[in-house]
Formats: sequence, structure tokens, C-alpha cells
Amino acid sequence: MEKASLTRYLSLCQQYLFRTSDRICDLRKKTLLGEEGYSNQIAKCHGALHQYQSLSASYKKRLSELSQPKVSPLLLLLLIPVILIALQSSITGFVTFSILENSESDSLFSLIGNASVVWTPEKNLILHRVSISGSYNGSGPAYIYLDTAKKSYLLLALEKAGDFANACSSTCVLPAMQEESYIIRAEAPADASIFIQNISIGSSQLYGFSLQPGQEEVLLSEGRYISGFIDVHSEFPSNISISLQPEGPFSNYTIIHQPVVHLDSDMPTRKVKYEMDLPRNLKPGTYEQQIIAQYLPSGAFKGERPQEIFTVRISVEGEERYAPSSARVSMFFLLLALFITFATIFIKKHNIYKKR
Repeated sequence: MEKASLTRYLSLCQQYLFRTSDRICDLRKKTLLGEEGYSNQIAKCHGALHQYQSLSASYKKRLSELSQPKVSPLLLLLLIPVILIALQSSITGFVTFSILENSESDSLFSLIGNASVVWTPEKNLILHRVSISGSYNGSGPAYIYLDTAKKSYLLLALEKAGDFANACSSTCVLPAMQEESYIIRAEAPADASIFIQNISIGSSQLYGFSLQPGQEEVLLSEGRYISGFIDVHSEFPSNISISLQPEGPFSNYTIIHQPVVHLDSDMPTRKVKYEMDLPRNLKPGTYEQQIIAQYLPSGAFKGERPQEIFTVRISVEGEERYAPSSARVSMFFLLLALFITFATIFIKKHNIYKKR
């Protein structure tokens, strides 16, 4: 009913819009009205035009809302436990981080007068600092700029001839910049020359790795042997090393076949096998054993190493086999949601009969 009424109102608004537009065109053609009268009529027409446009937009918005399928909150409540069960063994652990690095670029540039040159760093790095070394031959002031796609930064201001080493001005501290190439531009007297011998870069590079799956559920009814695989994947096209080590109550019973993996653009994913030979006198209950994957730096590294965790959740059957697990908790919520649904329907029907 509401949708039909809105469609009719929208059609009427569009008709009024066309009529008002025609009225404005007619007024512009007529010369009988005075200047003041013409202005008043035009203002009224524009006011009406704005009002019809506003109403038309609101009707369209409401029609769009009515056309979208609605999902009942109760249905969502029913679906959540099912989704949790379905995704239980496919959760992925993922971590990204950046590392500050200092590097040198042996770039030889010669700039005479007002000249510029394209500078492409060896890696597509995120720049935080740029300084230059070289010499200036000429009289009078000279300026060297680092140009990006959006902004220019003063690299160095020179007042007289001489050498300079690891010199910088506005580029000593830069906002994080990542472009494929930059322009080094000089403003100098026509007979002056600037020779750049070396460019020092303070940069950071993005790294990241993930584990698939992020966790595993194991139910032990007989035997004590567990084995499986973890996919260690590099999220960026860069060389990275990852160490894997067990942590938890069964670390002494866990074997990781490849405790250090090396990832690069040619081999971004490695499959690592793990095995657990658990003790025989294991009591019934639920246990968690973890495998910690940590970034392995090639040189000095300050701070805590980035890491991701793979968890094996082990349920041992016995007297406590009915201890709550995540699957059982999800099933409990599913049954609770069904109970609430039927209870709501029953109460509504009961109230209807009472009114009658």
C-alpha cells in the first residue's frame, strides 16, 4: 500500500516539475511583466521547483528502502551460531608491519642551471628521509628540490660553491611517501653546475604474513597421535623469514618439520607439517597447544618481533567428554534462538485469541 502511494506521489511530483520548468521558460519569453514582477514570479517558480525536487528525492529514497529485502533480527540470531560452526576451522591469522631501513643510492646526477632529472629508487620504498651528497660549482644561491606528484620539498639551499655531504632541508623528516619515481629539480644560475654523487634514504618497507588455518579442533577418542599442516603465506612481494616454535602444555611432544621458512615473490606460500605424540596418561578434558610464527629479522631488530598464533584445541574424551566446547556452545545458542522464536509465536497467538 505504501509503495503504491509513493509511486503515485513521485509521478505527480515529476509532472509538477515539468510544468514549473515550462512556466519558467514562458516567463523568460514574456516582456509584459515589469522587472520587479518578473523577479517575483521567477523566485516563486524556483521555490516550487526546489520543493518538488526535494519531495521527489525523499520519495525515491523511501521506495529504494522498501525495495530492499529485510532480514529479521531473529533470523540473524539463528544464523550466527551456524556461521560460527562453519567458519570454526577456517579462521586465518594475519599480521602486517613495517621496518625502518637506511640505504644508499649511488645515483650520479649532473644539473646545469635550471634543470631536472627523474630519480627512481631501487625499491618501491616508503620514504621518510632523503639527503644528498655532492658538490656545487657556481656563484650565487642555488636550490635543489624533491618533487612528488602533489608537492615539492626543498632538498638543499646552497649559498656558495663547495661540497656537501648527507645534507637535507625540508626532506630531513618527510611524511610517509611511496611513489614509483621522483623529480630532483635545480634552480641555479645559468652557468652553475650541481653534481649529486649519492642519495641517502631513510625508508620503511611493508611486510606481512598469514597462517591458514588460524586454529584446528581435534577430538581424541582413541590414540594420542595428531598431525596436520599450516600454510604460511607472505602478503607482500618481499623476502621474509618466519620462525615457528611450539608453545603450550605439549611443546615437548610437538615436532615442526620446518621450523624456519623463507618466503619471497617466487615462493610466497610454504606448507609446514606438524606432529604431536601426546602422553598416554592424558586426563579427559580440553587442552590448547599453540605454534607461534614470528618474523625472523636478517639483522639488528628493536622491539618485539611481530607474530601470529596457530592454535590446536584438543578435546580428550572420558568422564569430562560433555565439557563445553565451542561447537557445543554454538549449538546451545542455536537451540536457545529456536526456543525464543517458538515462544514469541505462541505468545502472539495467545494474545490474539484473548482479544477475540
